[in-house]
Amino acid sequence: MGVQGLLKRLNKDFDENSLSREIIPRNSTLIVDGNGLLFHMMTSVVADLHGLTLDKQYGGNYTNFEELTRKEIFRMTKILGFNLVVYFDGDDSYLKGDTSAKRRKRMNEEWVALYYSTLGDTPTLQDNLPLPCFAKDQLVFTLKNLKVPIVYCQLEADQDIALA
Repeated sequence: MGVQGLLKRLNKDFDENSLSREIIPRNSTLIVDGNGLLFHMMTSVVADLHGLTLDKQYGGNYTNFEELTRKEIFRMTKILGFNLVVYFDGDDSYLKGDTSAKRRKRMNEEWVALYYSTLGDTPTLQDNLPLPCFAKDQLVFTLKNLKVPIVYCQLEADQDIALA
């Protein structure tokens, strides 16, 4: 299950009195794909939930992104009661060749959308723009400040997450 599906499930099913809470008790370890978390955090849905704007069109609002990250991590760790561990991908692997090609195509489309948005002719949704250049660095910095354990994988994080 991806980060977006996981967090949607957690939002829907977890409160102090739910059956899910009995199945997955507080203080359970939640292992999350860092790149999936990054893309999830950069969606306008998450920003709107917390009343923040990320302004990807102008290179990103890193102050708001840090605040958004802090709020989401607080929700996962303090409110939902999980111990969070974040895994980041290493080098591109042959296992993700098709996925990597699709990501490169999407990134090219996002940069084209950014270009056209600067011309002012066409309004562009934030979710159709590329990630700000330092978004991953900001996420890692904030996770470290919050003392969230981070694991850097040699290749694709999915394999290491499955073994954890």
